[in-house]
Amino acid sequence: FRPVYLIYGEEDYLRRYNKNRLVRAALGDGSDMNLATFSGKDVDVAQLIDLARTMPFLAQRRVIIAEGTGLFESGSKELADYLAAPEETAVLIFMENKPDKRRDVYKALIKCGGLDLSCDVQDEATLRRYIVKRLEDDGLAISGATASMLLTRIGSSLWQIDNE
Repeated sequence: FRPVYLIYGEEDYLRRYNKNRLVRAALGDGSDMNLATFSGKDVDVAQLIDLARTMPFLAQRRVIIAEGTGLFESGSKELADYLAAPEETAVLIFMENKPDKRRDVYKALIKCGGLDLSCDVQDEATLRRYIVKRLEDDGLAISGATASMLLTRIGSSLWQIDNE
């Protein structure tokens, strides 16, 4: 696992999907006792870092999720300093709107081996493939033309497509 993940982009469905998969994979059979969530712009960075430096309880790693903090938009010297030597037992997952890739904290994320995961709105061909695959997983079939018609009627929101 990487020490830190930055998940951002306009497609909320993909952001949530990727976050949930990362959390399940990183925690493994571990309990939610090693899962912490921070949200909002008033997040205490020192508390987040202290938690990352705390050994996980009866598990290999601790997962910390920080949503909508703005730390990758405004920057954070304290977080950038932590990312210079992150703990091996902690996985940080940041869910942000749009990071500023010129900021110190973003550069520290890249330098420490973190992953920048952009979840943008998908093009029509990708959405068609998603529909076909999603239905195949449920034991159903759909033609490409029918998938295109479905997209025309419901739009390109993955939330809406998945619900339909």
